[in-house]
Amino acid sequence: MSSLQLVVLNILRDSSPKMPLTENHQSIEAFRLDRDNKPLGVGIQIRAPRRKSHRLDSGISYKRRLRMSRIDSQIAGVIFDLNGTLVERDSESDHLRAIRDSWLIQRGADPAELRARSTSGATTKELLHGYEPMEFSEHRAERFDPGRLRRHPETRAILHRLTKNRGLALAVLTNNVTRYLERCLEELHWESFFTYARGCENGVKPDRQVFLEAIQALGTCACKTVAVGDRPEKDIVPLSELGGFGIELSWRDLGELEERIAERRFSHAPAPSGCITCARS
Repeated sequence: MSSLQLVVLNILRDSSPKMPLTENHQSIEAFRLDRDNKPLGVGIQIRAPRRKSHRLDSGISYKRRLRMSRIDSQIAGVIFDLNGTLVERDSESDHLRAIRDSWLIQRGADPAELRARSTSGATTKELLHGYEPMEFSEHRAERFDPGRLRRHPETRAILHRLTKNRGLALAVLTNNVTRYLERCLEELHWESFFTYARGCENGVKPDRQVFLEAIQALGTCACKTVAVGDRPEKDIVPLSELGGFGIELSWRDLGELEERIAERRFSHAPAPSGCITCARS
């Protein structure tokens, strides 16, 4: 018999204290023989039990977590909208509406008329017509409570996974004043997730320059970036025109985001002209 011949004697439970096994493990004991059929050495090969699909602490199945981990390697950055996407909109929030109505009444607005217009669906922008919008925005930014704004219960966990687990760079753009944005990020403990955060003082969406500066700050390019927002014409189309992707969803549906990126289920594709930022470089 050849000295290189491998003889498998049996399959048995391993009782070695150096290699404790569970009752589901099996070991294979094998050794080589010399020319006189005497063993030259013994080795143990461990056969571990098959791991079952299980649910993780976050409630996401093991198979789904694996699928979401395969986020396209070309995607390097995500640009979020704030109100309507990460937190509820002004029109959805009783808290923000109360601050707005109080400010308008203090400046002479008729309470009954204001209530009627608000009930009929008038937007904050329409109700502020004839007043100074920036003055109101600064007033609201100091008086609102970010903790009272509704958001998806998994928002912080989603941002953590996108940045820490997937290695994506995140930005947030809002047409609110910077102070409003800063208070949301600080008091909701989101500030550490964002590489770039910008208010309205130096440009507002849908100005494409706002998105270009965000892309530059993230260190990526349009074709490797996804815009996420609930109002495509302001939050997504500008990046699409630059050559990027878009996902339309609201704060209520934010839990779909990771899977939609992983499966490339974009609501908006890059413009046919291609990536403008790549063409410039």
